[in-house]
Amino acid sequence: MQNDNIQPLCCCKMHVYFRLLFFKHQQNPCLKLWNNNCLVFYTMTIDMTHTLYDFDALAEDYDSWYATPQGRDHDLRQKALASRFVPRAEPDRKLLDAGCGTGHWSRFFAQLGYEVTGIDISDKMIESAKKRSPAQCVFMRADVCELPFESKSFDVVAAMTTLEFVSSISKALDEMFRCLKPSGRALVGTLNRNASLNIQRLAEKKQPYISGNLLTPDELAELLEPFGKVRMETTNRAALTMAEVTQ
Repeated sequence: MQNDNIQPLCCCKMHVYFRLLFFKHQQNPCLKLWNNNCLVFYTMTIDMTHTLYDFDALAEDYDSWYATPQGRDHDLRQKALASRFVPRAEPDRKLLDAGCGTGHWSRFFAQLGYEVTGIDISDKMIESAKKRSPAQCVFMRADVCELPFESKSFDVVAAMTTLEFVSSISKALDEMFRCLKPSGRALVGTLNRNASLNIQRLAEKKQPYISGNLLTPDELAELLEPFGKVRMETTNRAALTMAEVTQ
């Protein structure tokens, strides 16, 4: 993917270790393998117009929802839904968590055995994810509308409550499916606009919900159908629509 805001830095094998340390401490990195003899590193300028809400302000307390009785109940129901779509991983299976936030879902996918790469446009969310997650999760700041990965890189691409907060859902989906292997699957979870909890959130003008573009199940299905076979489940209690897309 060509991007005028990307600047490459090249290093030969003898400098790989040094450059890996450099990569680890960059704010906006991505990593690309160039042939067999050279690693190319990129630093990127993030376009914040691609997000409908700046989640930096919520990062510190974002996961406190899951400590409440209602949050625990929703989390259990949502993960039960996800488990019906995403099987336990075979060895070396790679999963992209697009819009990973604090890494809450990344940790769940890692427990299923996946090698997880989590990306988020919020720097504070990525900082939080790095502090809380296991070694098989790698996090970087990146834009779901301009993913810094080679095509057909991941066995699974997941986007959990991500699409409703991007400025261009179609562009985000194009990028997600570009990065998905032909035999792979996508898992998409969106806040169900018809669920009673989300109706209440919108009526009370709560953030970040009022800034987002919450979808009905029918609207989500219409967006996903061009990309493959869609299997979908939704429950009012979970306040989430979960969809699997296979190509």
